[in-house]
Amino acid sequence: MADHEDFLDHTGRTPREFGSVHIYVEPVVRAPSCAAVATVWLQSAFEPLLTTDTLHVVAILADKNGELSLQRLSLPDLSGGKVVRWSLPLSLLSQDVSSKRHAARALPPGFVAPVQEGTPEPLDAPRAEVVWSPGSPLPNAVLALPPTPRTAEEPSRPTRGLLRTCYSCGFEGPLSEHERARLCPRCDAGWY
Repeated sequence: MADHEDFLDHTGRTPREFGSVHIYVEPVVRAPSCAAVATVWLQSAFEPLLTTDTLHVVAILADKNGELSLQRLSLPDLSGGKVVRWSLPLSLLSQDVSSKRHAARALPPGFVAPVQEGTPEPLDAPRAEVVWSPGSPLPNAVLALPPTPRTAEEPSRPTRGLLRTCYSCGFEGPLSEHERARLCPRCDAGWY
């Protein structure tokens, strides 16, 4: 079994592992017309890959009143450890999109991606773009800056009743308890 260099972590895109695939989901960009684009970064962690793996894109309805299946797609070719940036056109009326890789075995929970209003790239069909292959030089690493300490002059924000949400796994916790945490306590993803 061949392991591959971790491009996503190296470039500051902390991935989630789903079996042999690393996945990072960018915020979904939605236009006022409800046209939207979800961008998913994929890399095989090791070989061999299952050729039957699919990505299931689900919209979480307002107030978490159920889900609406938007697309189920076979994964693009990830052989050899290449990194693929996958852009998926959607029609999106709800607030959040959940992306779940689906297979007939136990998998971790899916991703919840925030939806940002904006101008998505016009796409008629999904587009897979290879952005890196093993043997190519890795780009400069993205280093996280250490948190800056609060000064005494800074007024503290009221945190009572506010929630902090992890867009990787959907965890919600009181801001008063998780304000200074750098990682989600459930999935270890970086907070946004």
